[in-house]
Amino acid sequence: MPQGERPESSHNNPRILAAQFRVKYRDIFNMQDLYKTLHEWIKDNQWNDIQDDTEGDAHESFYYDRTDLYGNKEIWTWWRMWQFPDAEPVDTGNSFFRYHLDIDMHVLHLKEHEIMQAGKKIKTNTGEIEIKIWSWIELDYKGQWSKHPILKFFFEIFEARIFEHDLERHKHELYRQTYLLQNQIKQYLQLKTWLPQVQIKPFHPGIGVPEGQF
Repeated sequence: MPQGERPESSHNNPRILAAQFRVKYRDIFNMQDLYKTLHEWIKDNQWNDIQDDTEGDAHESFYYDRTDLYGNKEIWTWWRMWQFPDAEPVDTGNSFFRYHLDIDMHVLHLKEHEIMQAGKKIKTNTGEIEIKIWSWIELDYKGQWSKHPILKFFFEIFEARIFEHDLERHKHELYRQTYLLQNQIKQYLQLKTWLPQVQIKPFHPGIGVPEGQF
């Protein structure tokens, strides 16, 4: 099964990596609640669907699952999203930068499980999950420079000299967003967070004592 493939930009323009991370966890967790937690974060932070270039819930570009003879389920899913700088819902004249967020999830040995909490039986899951996330900036996403018969020859010079300061600012902002997402995932799974000063209340509190690793 292929993994970690990056989607192509609109015009094969330069793509600048802002951040990447991986969270790996094996223990008791609720797959449906984790999915909802990620989905709500994406919606609240105004990330859009890469498939039809509009806002919506169709950010899942790939999904595959299979169940073995012992009832263990394996899941692959890829989410692909984009966002204008400053999370503007429409292009406000910034035709050079566009943010992208890619999430790959691979789940192994997923099974239904029950635990006792406060004297009640709660249905949840056991299994292993690996989440990989990349955030990157697409330059000249409309191709106004790269496709122009004259401007395309000055693209690299303009990028290096004129947009350098703006690019660093956008990289910092996208980096910040990406690691807030990492913090959200780790707090749900009760893993150690590297952003102790940021307190985010999980949408769906996790269940169980983790044996995860970063």
